[in-house]
Amino acid sequence: MLLKTVTPQQIQVALAAADEVIDRQVRSHRAAELAVERARYEADRAERAFSQVEPDNRLVARTLETRWEVKLVALAEAEAALATARAVKPAVPDHDALQALAADLARLWDAPTTSHRDRKRLLRTLVADVTLLLVLQRHLACLRW
Repeated sequence: MLLKTVTPQQIQVALAAADEVIDRQVRSHRAAELAVERARYEADRAERAFSQVEPDNRLVARTLETRWEVKLVALAEAEAALATARAVKPAVPDHDALQALAADLARLWDAPTTSHRDRKRLLRTLVADVTLLLVLQRHLACLRW
């Protein structure tokens, strides 16, 4: 059943999905980089405003210093978000390796050296998620009694 399910067309769909995941990751990284640039600009602006205030204007200086500190916290958070985005790497298979595996799947499955445990691992690798859907009519029939 598994070998009939994994067709070259489905491999192409899987590869297209992998490309989409990579594209989303690139966009996410770019958005995080832009957020850091924006936060750095705002922090620099707040620092310049604080540096230019007259020392005699303590209230103004305190307000500008607070704004600067808030901008520095925002910058640190943006940098942490960027570091997290860079650290997360989705598990995307290599295109050539996935196509080679699909071509050899039947031979691998039927090989005498492939144990039942290995077949289960192979199934777990190929099936990442199973969703069970309840048929609405059955559900309503059960509720009627």
